[in-house]
Amino acid sequence: MAVKRNDLCPCGSGKKYKKCCMKKDNAAELQEVKEERFYQQKQALVGKLDDFIHRSVHRSEYFLLESQFKKRTKHQFHESGQSGQGLFHFWLYFFHRYENGLRGIEWFVSEMKGRLKPEEKAMAERWEKLRPQFVQAIDQTDEYVVFEDYFTKQTYHMPNTKEHFPEVLPWMGTIGLLEPINDVYYFNGMRSIHSPKEYEKQIAYVERVAKEKQLDHDKVMTDYFPEILVAPYEEKEEPKKEEKEVTFFTYTFDLAHPKRAEVFLYNDVDLDIKEWTAQHKLLGWVGKIQKYKDSELAEDITIKSLQATLEIEGNQLTFETTSLECLRQFLQKIVTVSGAFTLVNDYEETHRLPKTVEVTQTAVETGENVPDYFTAYASMRIQTSMDMPIPEYNHQSIRQLMDKGESQLVETYLKNAEFHENRFVMQKYSDVTISPDFNTERKALGLPLSPFVTGGEERSSSVQTVLKAKNRETVVLEEDIPTYDRLGFSQETIDAFYTNDMTRFYQEKTEGKSKATERKYRNSLYDIREIMERKNIHSWEECGPDFWENLLTKDIYDLFGGQMYVSNTQYKELVTTVKAFVKWLSKEGKLRYLNDILQAVWRCEEKRKNVASTKQGADGL
Repeated sequence: MAVKRNDLCPCGSGKKYKKCCMKKDNAAELQEVKEERFYQQKQALVGKLDDFIHRSVHRSEYFLLESQFKKRTKHQFHESGQSGQGLFHFWLYFFHRYENGLRGIEWFVSEMKGRLKPEEKAMAERWEKLRPQFVQAIDQTDEYVVFEDYFTKQTYHMPNTKEHFPEVLPWMGTIGLLEPINDVYYFNGMRSIHSPKEYEKQIAYVERVAKEKQLDHDKVMTDYFPEILVAPYEEKEEPKKEEKEVTFFTYTFDLAHPKRAEVFLYNDVDLDIKEWTAQHKLLGWVGKIQKYKDSELAEDITIKSLQATLEIEGNQLTFETTSLECLRQFLQKIVTVSGAFTLVNDYEETHRLPKTVEVTQTAVETGENVPDYFTAYASMRIQTSMDMPIPEYNHQSIRQLMDKGESQLVETYLKNAEFHENRFVMQKYSDVTISPDFNTERKALGLPLSPFVTGGEERSSSVQTVLKAKNRETVVLEEDIPTYDRLGFSQETIDAFYTNDMTRFYQEKTEGKSKATERKYRNSLYDIREIMERKNIHSWEECGPDFWENLLTKDIYDLFGGQMYVSNTQYKELVTTVKAFVKWLSKEGKLRYLNDILQAVWRCEEKRKNVASTKQGADGL
């Protein structure tokens, strides 16, 4: 339904349409009409040019030219399904010189200008003056895409319309003919859009031929147009890719005590539950947990790397992983659950894969309002970093390259990555309105910002590793209640984040050990648990060096009413338990800063020894 002059403007400004957006809309509509008329006129003239070439070139010569073009382009476009015929015709019109020394468009104008309408003659004569240029997109607005000529550095504003640009990719480059219309430019004829690295291959080819043949760049770009088209696809002979061996481990267990085994797996914070029904249970062993934050998002994206999968069907468990360390950890875990798991089969299969290939699985968690394509941004950001070695740059990172002054190399790398990531997302997802972020890296490296990044200078993103957290209630078997009782856990504290870790640690350290060892770990863990309850700790993240130092220098004494009530033996057993426990937590991926914590524990030991020595000295006086 059309908006009338005196209606409220649809933009929501509250003004009447005639005093708000009417002029802008009319201008846009007029521009669309002009552009449509331009394309119609252009199409009509191309038809006449094509008819002229077919009439003027003998059929046998035409086929020879087509065969020549295919050979010079190495059949790249005809065999790959690309528009080989369109490029062939484009070459016949604007690049190939016939026996009379004229290019197709020059021949057409010389013989046909008297039979053309004035507007057609003006357009044809304009086409006659066009020369190929290497241009690359360097900026984009709602109205224009700005291209820069590689050799002259002149910029050209081109209308950002679907007719002209079905899609705009950052830093895309091409060799083409630029037709001026009023204050803007249009691509004339066929062009192949290339990534920055492919674009640079074309330029390198032209510069090499110009040097070898002693020709200027314009001459090479016209005479060697077919070869320039295939330059991006010419691959140098690459050295043999390094390979590595990847072993797939598949272990099968019978659940001799199904209920105990299932409860044990259910309570394990390392395992994410994907499905848990009476007939089928599927779990993933979570390795690293990372959060992707982006200034364009109100919510974070969580990506969990899965080191193994566990599947229970009936009373049989299948454990699969490519990590030998993960397999060892799992076997250590289930040993503590006496008689619940019985190994029935183990199978190993080794494959040779390229060294750069990582065999990983991930689980992605996003909010309802996060666009689907942001999972791709998060995954790509996690897989790459400024410190990641790059094989093609002799395994140097972009940060190392910058430190060596190779800023141009880094620019090409980042532009190429931005081009490909945008193209991947546009091809896979519909309605992509926010670009991936490359400006955070550029700011960190001191490089100019990309104008193609949504949010510009304000855009920022980051990846942070987070510790695993307990996110489901603990299930306790009746026969395990005495273990929880021995460590002081009650019905109110059974779901504390540290409950399962403490009980597992206790079971691992005391299984089959002496009564004295059991008593040491039981008493020390009982004290640690009580201190954690008093301090209202909510996660292992809060248990840094200061926490453990306070526990050993203040909290343990407060718990018993003073330092004089904590014997040296009790203190020594507590310190031994703390050391073993923090190492265990660190190995489980639940505690950071292990070395700092152990240093803090050592300081506490020394302080206790000094106090004891001083007391003994005073007693001896």
